[in-house]
Amino acid sequence: MRTSRGLRGAAAGLGVTAALVVLTAPQAAAGGPTSVLLVSPENTESASLYYSDEEYAELESRLAPAASGRKAGEEPPGLDVARGSRQINVTWMAHDVMPWRFDRVYAPLSGKKKDADVWVHRSTEMESLNGDWHRAEEPQRVLSLF
Repeated sequence: MRTSRGLRGAAAGLGVTAALVVLTAPQAAAGGPTSVLLVSPENTESASLYYSDEEYAELESRLAPAASGRKAGEEPPGLDVARGSRQINVTWMAHDVMPWRFDRVYAPLSGKKKDADVWVHRSTEMESLNGDWHRAEEPQRVLSLF
């Protein structure tokens, strides 16, 4: 009889421990974006950030489209946007292994106008990479992150 009571106590303790682990797990453990990979194809440099890094949240907000959307009459750049620009690929990862959003950032090369536009092509269609264009609201702040 003593053994069965000991097993029940151990099982109850294990159950309480499991419940505490599930209830106190950080947000990223349950799913959602966890990291971001930044790659510059021209110079082959790369960097990464984890969701708990301060720069992760700042990068996410700086690359977001303006709340008002595109200005009336504003056209996204053509394929020549890459001319005179440095491309930075920003891949947002879920569970650190699966891309869920892809931003292509076209930043002016050094030596270009200080107030030059930074264009962002955002896609959540990982197969086709179809997406939307927008200008970064504060180009210099975006550039300072890179």
